[in-house]
Amino acid sequence: MDPVFVGIIGVVLMLILFFIGVPIGFAMGIAGFVGFAYVVNLGASLHIVSNDFFTFLSSYAFSALPMFILMGSMAYAAGIGRKAFDVAYVILGRLPGGLIVATAIASAIFGAVCGSA
Repeated sequence: MDPVFVGIIGVVLMLILFFIGVPIGFAMGIAGFVGFAYVVNLGASLHIVSNDFFTFLSSYAFSALPMFILMGSMAYAAGIGRKAFDVAYVILGRLPGGLIVATAIASAIFGAVCGSA
């Protein structure tokens, strides 16, 4: 079968998966996997899927994500954000536009404490 026709069938399959409620990423992955497996072979398609999973899961950005979530959870439990805003509002709240200035300063304090805004 012509690869262009297989691509058209893949797009139709992907749209059908969209309409039955499959999430977009999974629908695209399934359609691509099935189409590539048909055009080349199943072994090559499985190799590409396993290689993509390993590349994604071993990336630095993905490994840092759980640490940022943990840091945010600990900062929330400690009340760092609220305390930083209270300090900034006490000092700057009486100025014109004090609420926005206090919010910006509290964000700077939070960024200095946690390394993230």
